[in-house]
Amino acid sequence: MPELTTIGAKRGHTLTSDTHLHPSYGSGADANDPKSNGNGFYTRQEFIELIQYAHDHHIEIIPEINVPGHARAAIKAMEARYKNLCCNMTKQKQKNIC
Repeated sequence: MPELTTIGAKRGHTLTSDTHLHPSYGSGADANDPKSNGNGFYTRQEFIELIQYAHDHHIEIIPEINVPGHARAAIKAMEARYKNLCCNMTKQKQKNIC
């Protein structure tokens, strides 16, 4: 579900949380600033560079598979997915489903 990444990976201080989650535990203040704490995830290239750096410095990286620790990220992602899917439906399908 791509919405989990696009919404769940961002924090921001606004009245709505349609495009991000409200911050907690010291996350950054601007949801659209990629340098703000609490925003984003590693790109494929960043991950490759991290692995190479660790290898060069004899560091073992032990991956951890993690899901959002709080259900709010999943809930907001599902709401966004629902809205996205409804916007792309015909009017008749929207009437029946949305």
